Amino acid sequence: MARKTKNPIASLTQLANSFSSSIEKLSARHESVAERIALLKKLGTSNAVEFWKAGKYLYLNYPLKESGKDGRRRREYIGNDPAEVAAARESIARHKELVELQSEAADIERIIEAAGESMQNALDVLDGRRRSTRYW
Repeated sequence: MARKTKNPIASLTQLANSFSSSIEKLSARHESVAERIALLKKLGTSNAVEFWKAGKYLYLNYPLKESGKDGRRRREYIGNDPAEVAAARESIARHKELVELQSEAADIERIIEAAGESMQNALDVLDGRRRSTRYW
């Protein structure tokens, strides 16, 4: 919020000029998150948890919503090959990162929407299309 000064127009102008850099930062972050999400989807992710059978064979257990037509939980055998185990773990980690980034992208989009509404309201007040109940 702008501080009260002797010249309110200068203060308002300074505030309006600061929008540009904030919008650019938010836009850059949104673009960065979108690019990372696209990359993670391209690399592939696994929404699964590890299950070690007999302590030496890795299986990936998927959520019930990803179950087969028979209604049973989907389970994928990975085995004990170190390269395959590492690849499965990386896929699980990518899925966790994907979920976090999707949440962050949704937060950024909500911020953009709220800021747009607030800026439109301010513009309506400045142009006289709407009266501000706060100051009048």
